Amino acid sequence: MPRPIEALIHTEALAQNLLRARHMAPDAKVWAVIKADAYGHRIEHAFEGLRGADGFALLDLAEAERVRRLGWRGPILLLEGCFEARDLETCSRLNLWHAVHREEQIERPSNWKREWEKVNQERSERRASSWSCVAGRARPAGRACGRGGANHRERHRNRLAAL
Repeated sequence: MPRPIEALIHTEALAQNLLRARHMAPDAKVWAVIKADAYGHRIEHAFEGLRGADGFALLDLAEAERVRRLGWRGPILLLEGCFEARDLETCSRLNLWHAVHREEQIERPSNWKREWEKVNQERSERRASSWSCVAGRARPAGRACGRGGANHRERHRNRLAAL
């Protein structure tokens, strides 16, 4: 039979520890390092006591997204860096810093950039082919605007090409 165990996070104690660290090293930047969802206690609980930190260092993109949703606008460092192309896009969108600790993480971004450019180009082409612009409004392809004629269709093609 499992033992009933309870673990509590005292956010006041975390905040006090942060202040003590600042007092001990007044010229230093103090970052909060949170791993494994605050060791299972949930980042949201730990964040309350550590919001006075100069930055957060996390392992995981999902944790970084959660800290941003909590309203943190300061620096966030991903300790393990990026592993896939979409990680770079997420880092850019969330304004994250990421560590580089392997040679592949230096070489990959240029390959990833080319990969993302290709993906974005394909998305643009799909978007342009599935929508037609009619009098400044977008309509799904196949939905007629009620007008015909070669000149009118040519104008639609020109507008799509400009997208």
